[in-house]
Amino acid sequence: MPTTSATRHALFAALSAALLVALREPLSAAIQLSRQNEQYSHTLLIPWIAFGLILYRRQHVFTPARFLPVAGIAGLAAGILLAWWAPLADLTLKMVGFVVAWVSAFLGVYGAGPAYRARYPLAMLFLAVPLPPALISAIETVLQHASAEVTHVIFQLTGTTMFRDGLVFSLPGVQIEVARECSGIRSSIALFIAGLVLAHLFLLSARAKVLLVLLTIPITIAKNALRIATISWLGTYVSTEFFYGPLHRRGGLPFSVLALFLLTLCLLVVRRWDGPSAGSAEPRSIPVEKQVSRD
Repeated sequence: MPTTSATRHALFAALSAALLVALREPLSAAIQLSRQNEQYSHTLLIPWIAFGLILYRRQHVFTPARFLPVAGIAGLAAGILLAWWAPLADLTLKMVGFVVAWVSAFLGVYGAGPAYRARYPLAMLFLAVPLPPALISAIETVLQHASAEVTHVIFQLTGTTMFRDGLVFSLPGVQIEVARECSGIRSSIALFIAGLVLAHLFLLSARAKVLLVLLTIPITIAKNALRIATISWLGTYVSTEFFYGPLHRRGGLPFSVLALFLLTLCLLVVRRWDGPSAGSAEPRSIPVEKQVSRD
């Protein structure tokens, strides 16, 4: 007799629970890292975002479905072995193994068709993998220097009196350094994830999705530069307290809202170029299976 959807969901839930138990050590380390280091705080949200995107289009994703045990078991075994045998210090590799195992469980229970139709949120699960510290540092450096360059342009366009020496700007009476903390990597990652979600929900073509996600990079840099310039102006011409006050230390929210607004405007433009939005049109079906198999 045909396998019901409830049976498949129950089996996938059981496999997920078993994975959580079998790989609890790297998961615990990843959770602890996300709580201790704000650069990794997004990793806890990614699985819920991916689950929500799959659930949002569940009727399209899960119909039809069929078991694919060989591929599922092979991927599960490979993922678990990678998570178990990776060096203890390599949390990135261990979490890659966990995600591979989880995606393989999905593939084995629901089949190639649902896995293909859910490929976007399933791929997003790899964002839950903590990036190596060296890569995080490199991204921070790029954002830091790019933000300094755009800040310089803003100062020039506004006629601000200043002298620049690398990452240091000398304004009347003060010197301002664009430090690594000015890279805004946490808000940058948040905007990148927002771009991924908006692209999936409202765009159809791959080129439009890639374009929108790539646009988060210049928006992020412009947001960082505008914040640096604003604090510099206020600290120079209003009060030096702005260099040490809440706007400097915890005032990123208004600029993040502005960045999200700019991203939304970009979405509207890209959507007109892309055609009908994914949110207003039926998802495209991929004829992988023609009928539900009898398992």
